[in-house]
Amino acid sequence: MADNYYETLLKDIQIFIDNQEYNNAAKLITNELAAPYIPGDIEVKLYEYNQIINQHLVNDLDDSMLTWNVDKVAQIMQQSLNQEMHLLAFEALRGLNARQIIPLIKTYLQDKAIKNEYKTFLMMILIEQKVDEDFLVYKNDNKIEIIFNPATFDVSESQKFLADLEMQLELLVNSKNPSLYTVCKNYASAYFYNVFPIFRLDQFELNDVLAFIIMHSKKALGLEWEKPLTNLLTYNHDKALMLLEKYQASF
Repeated sequence: MADNYYETLLKDIQIFIDNQEYNNAAKLITNELAAPYIPGDIEVKLYEYNQIINQHLVNDLDDSMLTWNVDKVAQIMQQSLNQEMHLLAFEALRGLNARQIIPLIKTYLQDKAIKNEYKTFLMMILIEQKVDEDFLVYKNDNKIEIIFNPATFDVSESQKFLADLEMQLELLVNSKNPSLYTVCKNYASAYFYNVFPIFRLDQFELNDVLAFIIMHSKKALGLEWEKPLTNLLTYNHDKALMLLEKYQASF
């Protein structure tokens, strides 16, 4: 039954791509990637399809789109089905004036359908441009509400948090398993973009976050991950599992 389901899913995605219905294909991929479990080979295929779709969308932008302006950035930002395209718009926005689309940015940062990391990318551009405006930001399915002013935000705290994570992972993992360290570093970055701009850990210690990242990385590589990591660091195993349950579907 499962095999037939995935065969049908991949066939439907291919049909949409062949018919140049890229948004429909992207919607199927997005919905499936949000599932709690996907077979590894299917997940790889979905990401391959996603790259194909992104390339088609880039190629389909007419010549005028290659000369970016705030209207074209706004147009892309309002297409929520394939959010990876937003990165192109945000890169262009770096050389434009984000203040011209403040109402749209406020809507974007409050949109439940937008992934945490894409909101973070946009927030970083606002910091770069020192936009002196209060923004209400919703993250984690609107469970976290943040008031954010880019002009007054202290980036040093966020930089230190990520640097501490990466330094500890290098000490704990890199010499023993460089491949695992590479995955850990990627997941540390993904965690950073998910929780930005709030890095206070409340009931979690930094070591709990480190343990969660190592466990998640080992799981992704098909390694034994459920045993406590007491040989590596001191942490709360239950809290690390809580973080794993909360974030593993996000990256």
